[in-house]
Amino acid sequence: MSQQIDRIMIRRGNPDMDNSTLLGPGFTYSLNYKQISAMLSCYYMYMSNAIVNTYSVEGGNIINTFSSDARSHQTSTSLSVTWKPSASFNVKMDGNFTYARVTMADEEQQRGWQMGLQANYYVRDFSFSASCKSLTRSLNNYQYHIRQPWQYGLSAEWSHNNLAVVLEAKNLFIQDNVLKRSLSAEIYNLSEQFRRERDNSYVSLKLICSIDYGKKVSHALKYETKNADSTIMR
Repeated sequence: MSQQIDRIMIRRGNPDMDNSTLLGPGFTYSLNYKQISAMLSCYYMYMSNAIVNTYSVEGGNIINTFSSDARSHQTSTSLSVTWKPSASFNVKMDGNFTYARVTMADEEQQRGWQMGLQANYYVRDFSFSASCKSLTRSLNNYQYHIRQPWQYGLSAEWSHNNLAVVLEAKNLFIQDNVLKRSLSAEIYNLSEQFRRERDNSYVSLKLICSIDYGKKVSHALKYETKNADSTIMR
């Protein structure tokens, strides 16, 4: 079927699509040493018959249809390190590198770094947190180049029994953050900018009340083996 998007573009289906095959091996290694814990993760994903948009000219219109002849390769390496000098304070640092490449029906590639930092402090019924994330570049749906802006935030929470109050502030004093999306083909280029509230300054206050209901279920007594006879050594 065909759908008229606007006076220039027509979107048309493709009944001759092949099934995709996905292969995704990964490797994860974690380490704990005194006050430091770390985790390294590597991941590779291959997809055959990935679905991409194709564009052609027919008469005075641009025809947007789909092809399953693309091949997608995505690699990702991430490292997370947490430092916990005391039971009431910890700091977490994240780093991630991704590389995406699409071949065959379309030719696209994108490299991107992302860094993150989060600190948490706990005292009695209160907890405080501060976080920051760097801008991110990624390849979405095998064709769209996405650029997400910097993010940072502060939060404070008080919780006691079934009550909690959460105060959260994100991207204070920032009003010009936008998400950018672009696509480049031989006969069609797309460039968009989105302004989202969550990417700019906002403050939220939440009051949370949890209610216990239903039948109380008694827990089984903890089983401990105090005496054991050995059938080997007597």
